[in-house]
Amino acid sequence: MPLVKLQVASPVLTFTFREMNKPVIVIGLDAAQPSVLEKWMSQGHLQTMRRLRDQGTYGRLKNFEAFSAETPWTTFLTGCSPHTTGYWSPLGFREGSYECYTKAAYDYSEYPPFYALGEDYRVAVFDMPQTRLCEEVNGP
Repeated sequence: MPLVKLQVASPVLTFTFREMNKPVIVIGLDAAQPSVLEKWMSQGHLQTMRRLRDQGTYGRLKNFEAFSAETPWTTFLTGCSPHTTGYWSPLGFREGSYECYTKAAYDYSEYPPFYALGEDYRVAVFDMPQTRLCEEVNGP
């Protein structure tokens, strides 16, 4: 089975994909307290989520000590720390003054999101926090 390797510029995330016929689903929950979800799953609630966790791969992400709400998503999607991407916040600061401006989400031009696999892979992405449209995604 040939490997399709996605290179990342940081040890934060490492992905190695094998070509396969089975679909892969990645679910990221924003602003969900993992301990609460885990408790509810152990109590018999959230049965579908519990099945997905038990039959798939589950993990918690670690974050940097100094971060804004946008930093974890950009790091997760690119596999690169803010030190690498230079993206710490949707706010920019004009050099020589304290003037702020909005630069919005990271543009993903230098470090694309992990799901930008090109024309060979069909991908569906929806409601992804802190992202923009990406030309390298083959999907609806």
